[in-house]
Amino acid sequence: TLAYGYHYLIVSGVNDDSGDVIVHFQRAPIGNGPLVTLPKGSGTLVGTTDGMDATRTCDTSGPKNSYWWVNCPSDSGGNFHASTCKGADWDTVLIFNNPRLDSLSCNDDDLSCGMQSTVDTTITPGGGMFVLTVAGTLLTSYGDYTLTYTRP
Repeated sequence: TLAYGYHYLIVSGVNDDSGDVIVHFQRAPIGNGPLVTLPKGSGTLVGTTDGMDATRTCDTSGPKNSYWWVNCPSDSGGNFHASTCKGADWDTVLIFNNPRLDSLSCNDDDLSCGMQSTVDTTITPGGGMFVLTVAGTLLTSYGDYTLTYTRP
């Protein structure tokens, strides 16, 4: 996470080695809460959203917690699933960001579980950064939640 301002990347060879270098920069909005790595596989995470978030990503105004991971260029991709169904008593939104594809999706109110949210998508093969954010729809939408997920 980089603060506002100028940042520099310096690439240097060891012992005067030189050659071509490919550098990929990716950026994604994150919430005001803790930024946590989302482990590979399936799991359940417990968290709490709180405070004020100045971003209006997906037209949400409640506090946000973000989970992220990076795939290597050799990763095969696969199905991704995340849900707060039966895991919160307030109006959640799940925001999934894939900067490599310039893709942002907002998932609010899963029909099978009311005000909680579910996201299902396919992670394409190859390298890249991914961010899943648990958000509150309104300023008054916050609190404890349980997030279930499966990621490649």
